[in-house]
Amino acid sequence: MSSSFVFLEGDNTVFTELTYLGSAKVDAPRSETEINRNMSVLNAQSQMAIPVTMSVPAHSEGIVRLVAVWLFKPRFVQIVTFPFQGLQMMTHSS
Repeated sequence: MSSSFVFLEGDNTVFTELTYLGSAKVDAPRSETEINRNMSVLNAQSQMAIPVTMSVPAHSEGIVRLVAVWLFKPRFVQIVTFPFQGLQMMTHSS
């Protein structure tokens, strides 16, 4: 797994070299057990990992964008956008 490159673009922070495996409903976003279970399911069921870039706004009124990065044209395809509603900080200790 390569490390992500993070840069600023206007009022957004852009995360590159991410991989989209799919989506899952999260009932308890602070539950590490649920996060690990969802990641296991997504890893097992993923038919194709899609390289993506994610753009996150610097303020609460922006739009989060997930863009697929393809090797053919069109080069960039927007997968999903949704209003930025907040951020939860989580830490993991070993």
